[in-house]
Amino acid sequence: MIAASWRSRITLVTVLLLVLTGDLAFSQQPDDPLAGSTPEVLGSMTPGQGNGNALVFMRLTMEPGASIPAHHHPGAVVVVVQSGIFGTEFIEGEGTVARYGEQGTELLTAGHEITMGPGDSLSYEGAVHTMRNDGPGELVLLVSALLDPEQPGFIFMNAAQQ
Repeated sequence: MIAASWRSRITLVTVLLLVLTGDLAFSQQPDDPLAGSTPEVLGSMTPGQGNGNALVFMRLTMEPGASIPAHHHPGAVVVVVQSGIFGTEFIEGEGTVARYGEQGTELLTAGHEITMGPGDSLSYEGAVHTMRNDGPGELVLLVSALLDPEQPGFIFMNAAQQ
């Protein structure tokens, strides 16, 4: 029991260090794919039933005109628009969109894009997609993800893979 507790703490510390040093935030590329975007870890843990994955809660702030190129994440993700206008295009995979104050959901599939406003949410797992700030002001996203701590949080696709 004590060993499992220490293992969880070591995994949590490792995840936090990877995020803070940028290794979990994105894999290195010549140009900064997160230019104009600021990811902040608000909380993190390694849940006992998470199969070794780290549960991370983040705020991602994107400046006007900022965009993040095609990428995927090593796990399940839920994104909620806190403020601003969020645009995304799915290149592979699918996701579920829930509009704030509306009943039901929409399916977002590969080859389609969508714009979302405050309170709207998007959930997906393994989908390759882009992200962009489609509004005139700052975009703030709240993100909850169950990620493999052995991989970077953003895995970018190069032009040859798209």
